[in-house]
Amino acid sequence: MKLHNTGSNLFFKVFPLGFGRNREIFVDLLIIASVWIGLIFIVDPTGEFPLNDDWLYAKSVLILITNSHIKLMDYISMTLLSNIIWGALFCKLFGFSFLTLRVSNLVISYIGIGIFYVILRLFGLKRLVAYLFTGILAFNPIFFSISYTFMTDNFFLTVILLSFLFFVFYLKYDSNYYLIPAIFFSVVATLSRQIGLFLPLGFGLAVLFFGGLNLRKSIRAFLPFFISLFFLISYYLFLNEYSRVPQSSDYHTGIIANTLENPLSIAKSITKNFLSSIYRIGFFLLPLLPFLIRYLYRLIGKRKINLIITSLVLIPSIFSLFYYIDKLPLFWNSIHSGGIGPITLNNFESLPNSHYSTLPNSFWLVVSFLSILNGSILFSYFVTSFFERIRDFNSFRLNKQNIFIIFPAFSIIIYWLLFSLTYFFDRYLVIFIPFFIILIIILWGDINSLIKTHSKILMALILVFFLGFSVLGTIDYLNWNRIRWNALSELTFIDGISPLKINGGYEFNGWYCYYVNTEDDSEKTRWLVQEDEYIVSFDEKKKYNIYKAYKYQRLLPFHSDTFFILKRKTLQQQ
Repeated sequence: MKLHNTGSNLFFKVFPLGFGRNREIFVDLLIIASVWIGLIFIVDPTGEFPLNDDWLYAKSVLILITNSHIKLMDYISMTLLSNIIWGALFCKLFGFSFLTLRVSNLVISYIGIGIFYVILRLFGLKRLVAYLFTGILAFNPIFFSISYTFMTDNFFLTVILLSFLFFVFYLKYDSNYYLIPAIFFSVVATLSRQIGLFLPLGFGLAVLFFGGLNLRKSIRAFLPFFISLFFLISYYLFLNEYSRVPQSSDYHTGIIANTLENPLSIAKSITKNFLSSIYRIGFFLLPLLPFLIRYLYRLIGKRKINLIITSLVLIPSIFSLFYYIDKLPLFWNSIHSGGIGPITLNNFESLPNSHYSTLPNSFWLVVSFLSILNGSILFSYFVTSFFERIRDFNSFRLNKQNIFIIFPAFSIIIYWLLFSLTYFFDRYLVIFIPFFIILIIILWGDINSLIKTHSKILMALILVFFLGFSVLGTIDYLNWNRIRWNALSELTFIDGISPLKINGGYEFNGWYCYYVNTEDDSEKTRWLVQEDEYIVSFDEKKKYNIYKAYKYQRLLPFHSDTFFILKRKTLQQQ
């Protein structure tokens, strides 16, 4: 079984015999590392504070290194074990701190970028084109910003790419030498998130698709899936034995089960999430737009079906865009109209806010339109390309190299369907970036010659925009949290106010109030608020006086913003 012939395959010839022989790959990885480290110095990850949900994971790491046992907080719905062990390894070496945990994620994020570059070279991309395609992942605003947290997304993506890499080697060489590490990283991914099962399941279905219903081959095909499932079940049996299963462990499965009970809910959920995915994936792969438009233009004269399919997706997507125009950008968690990173303050109702600057709505309208256009063309391309490939079904199955199309295709379809029956944040779809690019490379054929110089220049310019947005947005995100936590430290340690009396935002409340019983108030419980005598806010509130005000500089947009620490008025003042 041989790989699709896509260029030089320089890397593929030497990797199984010895990675050290390929100096060019080593040099490239060092160059990528140098750029990554340079960006770290520019962004500055320092500061002792959690970000988004990573306070939950940090507590589990702290428990592991101090008490030597695994404990998940009740808010956690994922398996998380692999992430806890990874963070604990760094904390054992350098001591527990949020900075140490951030560094651990920066390291694993670089490994993910490097592995993706290796995979691109594996499938025949030349250096410059591989650099551009790697940049689509590395400079993605969500992937980039999450690298500076202890969130789990980049770790999960990295081990999935490692598992995929060894599965590909196994499919080429049919050697257990590659199947063993493929299964190992599949297990690691599954013990990070249950949905990690999607990759070995996609692998098993792909092998079965080409191997036929042979019992021996079927067992071998699904062996990685069953081994990963075995470790997943064993892990939950272990947690159950010691009464450590978090309350939210069945959260997503419960939503999926409820959705499956109603066929109308299934159709509604899939349709809604499909249009949302078109928008987000179109944005993630926006650097490919110059080539895709040129590709579509060339095919319209030959196959009108491309234009028809593109229109069928594009028209309802644009209608939905204008329907939600007051909510642009249409992301959920990591990107908002003011930049990058969730604003985790209770009662932070909407943007724009009187003391929180946003980028112009016209900017987001243009970006959103281009994203929807790009996503629609991508969908049209994949649909027509797959149907063209399997037009002669028997011939398609006899050509064993087509497994390199079916394997990633089955995998991402399984992943997407599972989340489409529940819900997903924008960051959950970042994993589509490498898989979609891999499929594009294989389906396009000799992509090195197809991407012309002007397309490379336009792709590079869009990547520069991504890089600028990612770097400036991440600097703002870290800076705002750094200043917020300095203000809260001043309030607690200098002014002597108990953290239990402060609503300092989701991370602050979680870190200090998680084990404290909150009042029977759904809004307070959600934000882990014990008392809200003091509140961190971007807005003034009727029942509160301004206790302190903090002005700070934003880069994206370039503007001075202000946030307040408010103190509840006395009854006489009210």
